[in-house]
Amino acid sequence: MENRIDYSFIEKCIENRICFAAYTLPDHNEFSIILQRSAHPIKFNVTDNYSNSKGFILAPFDTTIADKLLIVDDFLLTENDINVDAWDFVKTTLPHKKYLHELPLATPYVTYLQQFDDFISDLTNRRAKKLVLSRVITGYKKEHVSYAELFKILNATYPNTFNYLLYTANSGLWMGATPEQLLRINEEEATTVALAGTQTLRNIELNKYVWGDKEREEQQFVVDYVEKTIRKYTLDEKINKSTQTIKAAKAVHLETSFKFNAHPISERLNEFLDDLHPTPAVCGVPKSSALKLINETEHHDREFYSGFLGPLHIHQKTDLFVNLRCLKAEGNNLSLFVGGGITLSSKAQSEWEETALKAQTLLSLIN
Repeated sequence: MENRIDYSFIEKCIENRICFAAYTLPDHNEFSIILQRSAHPIKFNVTDNYSNSKGFILAPFDTTIADKLLIVDDFLLTENDINVDAWDFVKTTLPHKKYLHELPLATPYVTYLQQFDDFISDLTNRRAKKLVLSRVITGYKKEHVSYAELFKILNATYPNTFNYLLYTANSGLWMGATPEQLLRINEEEATTVALAGTQTLRNIELNKYVWGDKEREEQQFVVDYVEKTIRKYTLDEKINKSTQTIKAAKAVHLETSFKFNAHPISERLNEFLDDLHPTPAVCGVPKSSALKLINETEHHDREFYSGFLGPLHIHQKTDLFVNLRCLKAEGNNLSLFVGGGITLSSKAQSEWEETALKAQTLLSLIN
C-alpha cells in the first residue's frame, strides 16, 4: 500500500542518509521509527541536563569523553501507519552529506590473550574486583541484502530482545539486538535489571539451568551496584527484586530485576543514569578504576557499544537498553562488538568462546 510505513521506508531513510532510529521493543510485533529533518542529532555532554528531553537517545560507553546524541521526533511513526508527509519528506530530501565513519579492526586472538592477562594482573593486584573485556569481530554484508532487510530478519528471529537500526551523521549506521534493560519508566513505576553470566541456550526449561560460582559472583557485583544506586535516590522506599534465568537469542543469562517508585528519579534522570551507567555488567568494579583500565587496555574505541539507547519520554514512557550484541557498518563492511566479565576465576579460552557465542546473535543472520 502506498505511503505505508514499512521496511522499504527504512531503506529509503538509509539511502538518503536521513537521521533516524527504528526500533522494536521486546515482545512487540511492530517496529517504531523516530526521524528528524536535520542530519545532525542534538548533542549532550556530561554536564547537560536532558531529564525533560524527548526523542531517541544514543549514549556512548564512556560519557566523560564522548557526547550523548538525541534524535528529535520530528516524525514519530509505527509500522503499518499511513503517513504521506513522512514519505514525502524522505523521498524528496536530497541525500544528506556523506560522512566516512571508520570501523575498528578485528581483535586478534593473541591480542585478546594479552589483554586478558593484563586484566588478571590488575585483579590480582586489587586494582579492580571485576573487569569487562570486549573485542571486535569484522564481517561483510552480502550486497543484495539491505540493512532494512537484516533488521526485518532480526525482528522475526529475536522477538524477545530490543532490536534497533539507526543512522546519524555523527554516529554512522548501527544495528543490534540487546537483552539488557537499563531503565524503563512507565507512569509511576521504574524498572531496571542486573544482568550477568552467560550459558549456551539448550533444549531445557529456563529454571533448570545451573549457575556456577563464577557466574553468580559476577552477577552479584552488578546486583549490589544497581541496588546501591537506586537507594541513593529512593532512600527508604520499597524496592521489589526478583532473580531468574532469561533467554537472549542463542544464550541465556542470569537476571535480577528491580521495580521501584519512578518519582524520585524523574526530574533527575540524567543524574540517575550517569550514576547507573556503565554498570559492572559492561564495565567493572569499582567503576572509576575499571573505566580507566579498560581505556588503557583495549585497543579499540567502544564508541556506542555498551552505552545505552532507546526512546526517551515517547508516549509518556522511557525504555532504555544497554547497547549489547551490536554492530557498526560502513557500506557493506561490518564491525561487531562483544565482551564478557573477567574475574580471578575466569579462563581466557572460555571467555573467548563466550564472546564468539554472543557474536552469533548477529553473525548467524548476516551469514
